[in-house]
Amino acid sequence: MRRFTRRRRGGPRSKTVPIDAKSLFEKILEQGIVPAENLEPLATDEIPSDFAVVGSGEAKSGGRLLVVFSPRNAGHAVLAAVAVGGRMAESEQFDGEVYVVAPEWSSLGRRVLSAVGEQPFRLKPLAAPSLVVDGESVVAEQDAQAAVLAPAQIAGHLARPADRDLFMRASRGLEGLAAKHGGALRGYG
Repeated sequence: MRRFTRRRRGGPRSKTVPIDAKSLFEKILEQGIVPAENLEPLATDEIPSDFAVVGSGEAKSGGRLLVVFSPRNAGHAVLAAVAVGGRMAESEQFDGEVYVVAPEWSSLGRRVLSAVGEQPFRLKPLAAPSLVVDGESVVAEQDAQAAVLAPAQIAGHLARPADRDLFMRASRGLEGLAAKHGGALRGYG
C-alpha cells in the first residue's frame, strides 16, 4: 500500500531554493537591463521567495519603478508583477513602470502576458538570457497542434490482420461511447 500513496506524510517531496534577490538585482544594474539608478529587494507577503523576486528603485529619468524577476517561468514574473503592482497602485498610488524580467519568454509566458488586462501602471516585459540561474537547461516548446491520425492509419501499423481488425472494432466501440458523452475519438502519432 505504501507504493501507491500520494506521500501526504512527511511534507513536500522537493525542497525549493529561494532566489538570491540582492545579487540578482546587482547583476541587472551592472548589465543595464533596466534603466534604474538603484534597486533594492522588496519584501512581499504575496510572492514566495522561490517563485519570483521583486525589487524597487528609482528610474534614471526620475520616478519610482519596480522590477520583477522569475528564473524559471516568465508567466510567474507576470503574475507577481500584477499582484505587487496592483497592491502598490491601491495603497501607494503607484503609477510608474513595472519591468517583468525573465531569461526567456516561452509561449506560455507570452499567453499569460496577453491575458493581463489594463493596469494602473505600465508593464514592460524584458528577456534577459544572461540571467539564467544555475545553468538551467533550455526546454523545447511543444508543438501547438499535434498531428491527428485516423484510426485506420494507426491500425495500418499493426503487423497481423487479426490485430488490425480487433483494433478497428475496439475504436468503433470507443467512438460510440465518445459520441454518447459529446466527445470524439482522435488518434495521435
